[in-house]
Amino acid sequence: MRSAWAAPIGLAFALAAYHIWDLRLRPLGTGLTFDLASREEARRALAQDPRAIVLDVRVHGGPSPFEKTVRIPGMELPRRLAELGPHREGRVFVLAATQADGAAAAALLARHSFRRVACLRPPESPSAHARAPTAPGEVD
Repeated sequence: MRSAWAAPIGLAFALAAYHIWDLRLRPLGTGLTFDLASREEARRALAQDPRAIVLDVRVHGGPSPFEKTVRIPGMELPRRLAELGPHREGRVFVLAATQADGAAAAALLARHSFRRVACLRPPESPSAHARAPTAPGEVD
């Protein structure tokens, strides 16, 4: 016997899967949408647009892999927004430890009239495309 909740639960899972596979970030409750940018796309934009920057909001993290990086930890961003004023018209790429942190920073920037904001995709791990090892006796 099927439960009356089977259809709504199935629909909820389908909607969740859609949002997971969507290529944009939507911080809950903001109605805003942010693009995800590749690191290569960011490098091209940084080379072409003198106003483009990478905003590094990581609290703990190594040096940024990009030139033209402004480092403002996420918790300090609301009170240090004035430092980003000269870059308001340029493209801002948010580098964060998690997509949620990046989306929160991008939402804050959007609320303060930054219109060209993109969150950087996390780098792919080297093992993501690594071939599985062969079994003994298998030909490579």
